[in-house]
Amino acid sequence: MTGDSTNSEFVNPKPVGCKLGRVFCRVASASRDDDHVVVTMNMCPCGARGDPAVTCTCSPQRLAAFRDKLSRALLDRFDLVVSAPRPRASELAAAASESSEPVRGRVLAARERLSCGAPRPTAEAEELLTRAVERLPLSARGRARVARVARTIAALSGADAVEAEHLAEALSYRSPKELDLR
Repeated sequence: MTGDSTNSEFVNPKPVGCKLGRVFCRVASASRDDDHVVVTMNMCPCGARGDPAVTCTCSPQRLAAFRDKLSRALLDRFDLVVSAPRPRASELAAAASESSEPVRGRVLAARERLSCGAPRPTAEAEELLTRAVERLPLSARGRARVARVARTIAALSGADAVEAEHLAEALSYRSPKELDLR
């Protein structure tokens, strides 16, 4: 950090990477107040799990050992966990569907909405969150993260309140079943 206490930029604003076993972490922001950590990993040691074009060759014991490297407490600290399958040739050859500029506009508008006060959840959204805590392996930290992501989704959609659909989408970004550690 620089010596000026009002400046929260790091001296080296470049992304920093670190390799932890087969998990790659990357700090993607130069601002201390707005750090983002992006973590990527394969779903199994051979890298084929979840790919319909390739057969996973991992034994159940090897999968269990691989999953044991990730604790529920670690996964609980991530706001979003998204499984991204290998893209097909037709998807890679397709034209871009949307440029970054309209997306940037929506993000800036959502940030403005959130800075004026977070949208409040509806009764249906609160009920869904309560049921999720009862039925899913969702800790207090996980509950808070789901609620925060749901507020962001509501702000991105321009909603005045967090609806059950926003909360359902936020819940869908929790750990995929392939990483279920129970």
